[in-house]
Amino acid sequence: MTTDCPVHWVDTPIALEAMVADCLSAEVIALDTEFERSHTFFAQPCLIQLCDGKKVYLLDPIAIPDLTPLGALLAEPGITKVLHACSEDLQLLQRTVKRLPQPLFDTQLAAALAGLGNSVGYQRLVAEVLDKSLGKAETRSNWQDRPLSSAQLQYAVDDVWYLHQLYYALVKLLAAQGRTQWVLNDGAALCAEYQVTTDLTNYYRQIKQAWRLYPRELAILQALATWREQQLLARDIPRNHLLGDQLLWQIARRKPRYKAQLATIKGIKSSVIKRDGDTILNCVRQGMVIKEENLPERLPKPLPPSSKRYVKKGKQWLAVKAEALQIPVEVLMPKKPFQAIIRSGLYDNVFRWSMDEDNWRYHCFGQELVAYLNEIKQGLVS
Repeated sequence: MTTDCPVHWVDTPIALEAMVADCLSAEVIALDTEFERSHTFFAQPCLIQLCDGKKVYLLDPIAIPDLTPLGALLAEPGITKVLHACSEDLQLLQRTVKRLPQPLFDTQLAAALAGLGNSVGYQRLVAEVLDKSLGKAETRSNWQDRPLSSAQLQYAVDDVWYLHQLYYALVKLLAAQGRTQWVLNDGAALCAEYQVTTDLTNYYRQIKQAWRLYPRELAILQALATWREQQLLARDIPRNHLLGDQLLWQIARRKPRYKAQLATIKGIKSSVIKRDGDTILNCVRQGMVIKEENLPERLPKPLPPSSKRYVKKGKQWLAVKAEALQIPVEVLMPKKPFQAIIRSGLYDNVFRWSMDEDNWRYHCFGQELVAYLNEIKQGLVS
């Protein structure tokens, strides 16, 4: 190993319990995962690495199917969990451990808020901040193999050993700018948003063109999408191996009553109709009988042409602010909340802040941005 630290291989339930007990005394835990994804819906966990700054633990989820004891560590509020570009890690941990790591410090986000650039890769960030060169050769190696090669083990250990050091280096940069809490706030928001988006009954809202559907059709789409997501969980297959999003949309739009009508929708496999046709038609019927007052509301339309002036002016204003703060504009103001601000001004006649007012963006620039857009609307700014 290039790192001079004790390394513990954790491959029994007793060893897992001991690891959790040891780590609960830490202030900061660096965490990473290695996984395989091929013809399955879920990423298959192959290795979970943790570092408390003194030791590295290599947790073998292949040998320990029940990882729920790790949840006590992930949920401990007094321990900061450090990950890098963590969206896939969150998905894996939510499914296998049933918990998300909180408080969460994402080093990729931290680098952006510290002025080091947007979406900086881990190896590059370690090189720039810690002056250490890490190899990439094992990134796409087969992590399901046992035993792991010495090169894989070195890669796995280095990953979290330097991630732990990276945390303290980034905190020093952020503290000098008063931005450390910004990273933790965004980490909490990411976990909260992830919990909403993983609610199976909400998936229909993510389907492209769903905004075109009327409430009755949306009710059908919701029933179909909820059933489809449940089946993916049970069968562990990719979405397109059952029914892709656009096929669900077509079914909701056309409302078939019989298998023969279902078969006329281009792209639906005959094997799917044979196995799941009755259930699919039942989802359609389920959406058709919902009372009017219980139907889902129509989803927001894309911004209309009348928004172009406000979008352009708002983006120009944000670009100036981002340059002044040395923060990538994509991080300063994410796309969805920006569009929500624009939409509020078009339909409510007053531009309103779209995120929680506890969010650091509101106090940093949000009030100024909304005031500027309202001045444009009132003709006070050309």
